[in-house]
Amino acid sequence: MIISFGEILLDTFENTNTEKTTSFVGGAPFNVCYQANRLGNHTLFVGNIGKDEAGKKILRFFNEQNLDTRGLHICKDKKTLISKVVLHGSERSFTFEKENTPENDFLDDALDLIMEGDVIHVGSFILNDNKGKDYLRQIINFAKAQNKILSFDINYREDMWSDFTAAKKAYEEFYPQFDIVKFSKEELLKFTAEEDIEKALTKLKEGPKLYLVTLGKEGSLAYHNKRITRCKSVKVNCVDTTGAGDAFMGAFLSNVDSLGLREMLFIPSLMMSNLKFANIAGALATTKRGALSSMPSYKEVNALLEKQTFR
Repeated sequence: MIISFGEILLDTFENTNTEKTTSFVGGAPFNVCYQANRLGNHTLFVGNIGKDEAGKKILRFFNEQNLDTRGLHICKDKKTLISKVVLHGSERSFTFEKENTPENDFLDDALDLIMEGDVIHVGSFILNDNKGKDYLRQIINFAKAQNKILSFDINYREDMWSDFTAAKKAYEEFYPQFDIVKFSKEELLKFTAEEDIEKALTKLKEGPKLYLVTLGKEGSLAYHNKRITRCKSVKVNCVDTTGAGDAFMGAFLSNVDSLGLREMLFIPSLMMSNLKFANIAGALATTKRGALSSMPSYKEVNALLEKQTFR
């Protein structure tokens, strides 16, 4: 089972061309969890919502999709986190309505759910305050004590931090404690102050067994034991890149959950196969508007995988 801790929110889309506004359930760690669920894995999301209209919409979505609600904590005096996504063609920018929101109001009892999981994934918004950092320390301690696979997505959002230095300090304290750490290309270069990916990889801290880097339309790479495995992407009609990295991560973790991390690290062909699988999920996630509506099923990923139309 994959258990994902972090924020869940409503993504509100504003199209600068049509001036229309729509909203979808989102939040990076929830998107990762949902993608793995779409691929057939048992999943559980642990996060917090307010007792408001946005929270009700999220709860309805869980019920409609038959998702496990045991980890969903409703905070009666808080407002559900809202992300405003402004679309510029197929690219996007984010701002967050973060006043009196509950994303780090985790319950201690939720830590017991870790026992049910094999892969424990965490989103980086948990590092935005000391309460979240303290809870993350507990997650890490619980997971390591039970030999779980720990996964972390950097997912840097400028609007959530006072400045970049604060974000970098927080990330560097925690990410070496995870087994799998994912960056986007832009995040990797920014955090290492490098212009070359290979040089940037050498600057990453020891600790994680595997680094993943998403490269947009160019695909992705895995970095393990000073070895780089690159995998090209596939050609699709890109409509909206929201959630593409989350779909990649959810698909990658779905196979880690099924096959095991140790096997993937020591069998190069298995690593390449998983990168291809995850790249396709990420690519397909860009073909529709909104993160969750575009998350592909196992059948959809395999149909494109069989065509082998890699760039």
